[in-house]
Amino acid sequence: MSIIVATNNAGKLAELQTASTIPVVSYTAYLPPVAISETSTTYFGNALKKAGTLAELLQRPVLGDDGGLALGAFPGKLGVHTARFFPPGASDQAKNRQLLELLEQQDDRSFTLHAVLVYCWPDGRKLSAAETLTGVIAPESRGVGGYGFDPILYIPDKKQTLAEMQAAERLALSPRTRAFQALLRRIADVS
Repeated sequence: MSIIVATNNAGKLAELQTASTIPVVSYTAYLPPVAISETSTTYFGNALKKAGTLAELLQRPVLGDDGGLALGAFPGKLGVHTARFFPPGASDQAKNRQLLELLEQQDDRSFTLHAVLVYCWPDGRKLSAAETLTGVIAPESRGVGGYGFDPILYIPDKKQTLAEMQAAERLALSPRTRAFQALLRRIADVS
């Protein structure tokens, strides 16, 4: 058995591969890249659209995910629209700089990182899991581990950004990893 993931994002794929004892592969191992518009107003809706579309095309179960960064100072500004908030093709560093500039004069630097995963079979059956992580946006990028927003996501209990943590500690906190592991247990129960 392997888990087929509806992603072209190398960072997401590597995170899921590290968190799993079974093979995790991108759908692009079976198909050329497919453009799936994230038009839902919910993380669940976007994850389901990705998983359902590719499960139907491949006639195999597929895992879809969606997530986003919600900012306490700007409710609704990012969230489900996080990926579309930034200029197309912007690097992780450019996105982090843009967020730091946005929050420069803000007292509320709190964030909630959301992850929703949906495992969808070609017949329409589905399982889902969701997790969150809360913390504050650091005043500057710190650390070299991880990807995406990790250098600016500061976890007060750990006194570090995610990028400053060892990989195992970062993965244990990751909402995507935690949702994935919960989903794997549920998939095993129904398989």
